[in-house]
Amino acid sequence: MAVIAAVLVNTLRGTLSRRCGASSMCGEPLTPVCADASGASLGTATLAPVTAAQRGNQTELVQETATGTVPVGTSSVLFTVNYTRQAGTGDDGYIDDIAMSFG
Repeated sequence: MAVIAAVLVNTLRGTLSRRCGASSMCGEPLTPVCADASGASLGTATLAPVTAAQRGNQTELVQETATGTVPVGTSSVLFTVNYTRQAGTGDDGYIDDIAMSFG
């Protein structure tokens, strides 16, 4: 609760991270939405999709991290993950360790 109270009245640094990958799937950007107590959006951050080139054309997870400012008044963060098949017939998108830390 101390972190939420601090974000409500102060600007804090936030770090967003995930491990993402696939073989024939392409993950869409991970764009968490920071919202106030009424659910209104205060801003977003974005981690771009992981490409086949970033994965060395292998099925593996790639760690990504972004750091920025959490908007004052943030009381919740909504994460939505989507994948779109780029080739073949299998659904094989992977994501793990989605995290957001403050301070």
